[in-house]
Amino acid sequence: MKIKKITESSKFYTDGVKTIKVKDGEVPPEGFRLGRTFKSNPWNKGLTKDTSDKVKSNVESSVNTRKNNGSYENPWNKGLTKDTDDRLKDISKKVSDSKKGKPSWNKGIPHSEESKLKQSQKMKGHIPWNKGLTKETSDSIQSTSNKLKGHKCFVTDWDVAKTKEYETRKANNTFNSSKPEEDFINNLKSQYGEDDVISQYRDKRYPFNCDAYIKSKDLFIEYNGTWVHGGHPFDETNLDDISKLEFWEEKSQTSVYYKSAIYTWTNLDVRKLDTARKNNLNFQFIYPNGLIIDK
Repeated sequence: MKIKKITESSKFYTDGVKTIKVKDGEVPPEGFRLGRTFKSNPWNKGLTKDTSDKVKSNVESSVNTRKNNGSYENPWNKGLTKDTDDRLKDISKKVSDSKKGKPSWNKGIPHSEESKLKQSQKMKGHIPWNKGLTKETSDSIQSTSNKLKGHKCFVTDWDVAKTKEYETRKANNTFNSSKPEEDFINNLKSQYGEDDVISQYRDKRYPFNCDAYIKSKDLFIEYNGTWVHGGHPFDETNLDDISKLEFWEEKSQTSVYYKSAIYTWTNLDVRKLDTARKNNLNFQFIYPNGLIIDK
């Protein structure tokens, strides 16, 4: 988008949300105040406090000024909400109105590999503020809990919600698959043909995203080819499985990957196998060590 050079014969005015251009001699609308004038090439474009001493100095100066006048620790809107303060209510409405009918700038744009890497590096070592807290030990969580009491969840039917998510992913081809799973599916297509193999298949008998479905055999196949599936179905009576679970739980205190793996191995995979057995399906749960569960 090209930015037109602003001449001295006009100025910009803002109401806090919307910015308009007003020529000299004209009166701006009520509620609008004189805003900043932007040049086409601002001096600090692309600079940060880590790459520019001037930017760093300006940031520190701004922080010090706010600390001296008390607005740093006690901003004017601290503790206020749009339900208790008309100013915030008005700002909230203006922001909402300005966004109505406008799609998000990044809608439909997948994250780049560079963006994913930056986000991953940023989150390394990050500990969520509410980790280990409950409504019994945190006033903030207790307050949120009280606000949500009696609140009707926007998802009234979980099965409907999951089905909608599945249809969306299917239409956009945005299912998550591991490399071993992709290779396994490609081998099946080579064996049975492209038209006879459906990946990420589901129906009423098996309401999960099945890795592969062979139409000619009415066969449901799950390829549990990564470590998160435990190498075999979880057995709560098996001491080795309990020992592995305890190890994963210890790791999950600092790793979301282990937390996800625990859910996959001890919950999701168990429900999938139980459903296949309960509905008398023709199925195979295949593991990379050669183990095949088919009954």
